[in-house]
Amino acid sequence: MTLLQLLRLNLCCWVALANAFVVHSPIARGHHRFHLNQRAAVVEKSTEEWQSILNQEEFRVLREKGTEAPFSSSVNALETTDQGILVCAGCREPLFTPRTKFDSGSGWPSFSAPISSTSVEYNVDFDLILPRTECVCASCGGHLGHVFDDGPQPTGLRYCMNGVSMQYMNKTVTASDDGGVIEQQLETEAAQLPLVSILPSVAVNLGIAALFLNGWIHHEHRADVDPIGLLLENFPLPIAAFYGYSAVKGLLRAKL
Repeated sequence: MTLLQLLRLNLCCWVALANAFVVHSPIARGHHRFHLNQRAAVVEKSTEEWQSILNQEEFRVLREKGTEAPFSSSVNALETTDQGILVCAGCREPLFTPRTKFDSGSGWPSFSAPISSTSVEYNVDFDLILPRTECVCASCGGHLGHVFDDGPQPTGLRYCMNGVSMQYMNKTVTASDDGGVIEQQLETEAAQLPLVSILPSVAVNLGIAALFLNGWIHHEHRADVDPIGLLLENFPLPIAAFYGYSAVKGLLRAKL
C-alpha cells in the first residue's frame, strides 16, 4: 500500500467516525452542541415571546444559532477609541467593548476578550463536525458566535461574533464599572477557556496528527528516492507537527 493510499484510508476512516459521532452521540444531538453552562439562563422566554421582541434576523441568529453574512454588521465600523459597550440584543447583558475589538479580516466583528469573565459562557459546537467553542450570552443563552485561539495578545483569543446578536450603547466605560474591562482580567481570566470546551478540539488535533504520523512511520522509505519523491514521502511530518502544535496550544489556553 502506497503512502497516498494509506493516508486516504486513514482520513476516510476519520471522517466516517466523526460523522457517526455527530449522528449517534448524545453529546452531539439536538443542535450538535455539548452545553457547558455553569448556571441556568437568567432571562427565560418562550419562542413566541422572543419572536415578539427580536426582528427576524436577530431571532435567527440568537435563538436558532444562525450566522449573519460577513461584512454585513455595523459593529465592524466601531473603533477601539469609541466609548461605549455592546450589549446582548435579546436581554441587554453587557458583552464587549470596542476597546478589545480588532480587525481579523474575517468579515465578522472580532474581540480579544469579553467585557467580563462572567458575561459569556461556552458550549462545544459540532455543527461542522470538527468541534468549535460556541459563545452564548450568560444571561439569556443567546448565540453570539465562536471563540478561536488565533487572536492578538495579550489574550491570544479571537471572539468571532455576530454583530446582529449585539446592540451598541454609547456609554462611557471605566475600570471601576461593574462591567468594565480590567487590564489584569484581560491578561488572565479572559485569556483562558474552560478545559471541557477545549478537550474535543484537542482530541481531534491529536487524532489527525497521529494519523499523518502513523502514515509516515508505516510507509516504506527508500534510499534511492529523488528530491521530489523525498519531499512527498516526508510531507505528512509537517502536517502532523502542525496539528500536534495546535493541540498543545489549545491545552495551554485551558482554565484548570
